Amino acid sequence: MYVNNMIYVLLIFLILFIFNNLLIRESFDKENIRNFDKYRKFSNKLKSKYGTCNYTPSHIVDEIPQISWNGYFINDLFIKKEYRRKGYGTILMKKLISISRDEGKLHLISQVVAKNKASVRLHENIGFAVHSRGLNKNNELVFIYVYYL
Repeated sequence: MYVNNMIYVLLIFLILFIFNNLLIRESFDKENIRNFDKYRKFSNKLKSKYGTCNYTPSHIVDEIPQISWNGYFINDLFIKKEYRRKGYGTILMKKLISISRDEGKLHLISQVVAKNKASVRLHENIGFAVHSRGLNKNNELVFIYVYYL
């Protein structure tokens, strides 16, 4: 009987723990989005049938390292589910690299949560280098990637 009660207590604890983490993550994501809203009017959007990518002049984004005054911060890179793991993220990023070069930009900078393995792999396969790393407000390891044009 004691063992059964302990199992129930542990299950309840586990459910509460998972639920609490989901709430924290959801509010963190919404907070992150609200914090970036002040930059939306400065952002450009690269669209395709397989996804989108917003990019913002890096010198106006306070929350990132300033590599130079002439680069873009990549934010909200999104590939539709049916197009993932088929090279479309690479195509979109290479298009942004081409646009940036044509405009005379010096670098691209991006922030990636380390556990987002697909995004880490995408950045590293294209040639982005880790500029710095640290913990975000959600205590997750984050890489700041830079690509010099």
